[in-house]
Amino acid sequence: MKLIDYINKCVDNYVEMTPGGDRNLRILVDCSKKIGYGFVQIGGAVYIPNSKYSTFDGIFMRSSDLVDGWEEFDDTGLEIPFVKEIAVKRKARVGLFFYVNEELLPDLIDIGHAELLGDCKICKSSHYEVWNEKYDKIYNKPYDYYLRGRVVYKYKENKYILYADKCIEEKGIKKIIDTFGLETENVEIERTDSHYVCKNCNIDYL
Repeated sequence: MKLIDYINKCVDNYVEMTPGGDRNLRILVDCSKKIGYGFVQIGGAVYIPNSKYSTFDGIFMRSSDLVDGWEEFDDTGLEIPFVKEIAVKRKARVGLFFYVNEELLPDLIDIGHAELLGDCKICKSSHYEVWNEKYDKIYNKPYDYYLRGRVVYKYKENKYILYADKCIEEKGIKKIIDTFGLETENVEIERTDSHYVCKNCNIDYL
């Protein structure tokens, strides 16, 4: 297995184990030719491959090598002989969210795994499905009772659209932007879409 493929698997596993974790990771990769890539360390997790399938074949990390779901590799120097330090930054994400009593409840995916719908990349899940699966029994309210919204990516315009209930305050919007990794992206905030109206603002709410 090539080094870049192995690091992909390590990153995927680490992200799966640490939902909502840091968006910026520091990865240490053993590049010793004598022992192959003997370990990959991400945070407190150390991945040690079976040496039978991990012989070093001359692959090395470059700034142009990409891990799926992450924006860039940035070589930051050597810490000890044969160990390369790599900084990775997660790409922005799309998905939906609920905002309940100032707590953000996101359901999101990396942009690389998003689905196409017209000129947009989206998370396929619906608010109804996510609410019934995760939160209905916790809050005992229907899915359209609380504040909610969605983030989509218009790939032709290279622009993210943040649809959000107008009742979500500014600190809530900032939390959404931080959680979805939109801090440095081109983002348009839409607060008037009729799909995202809470029970207080929906004149037809029963």
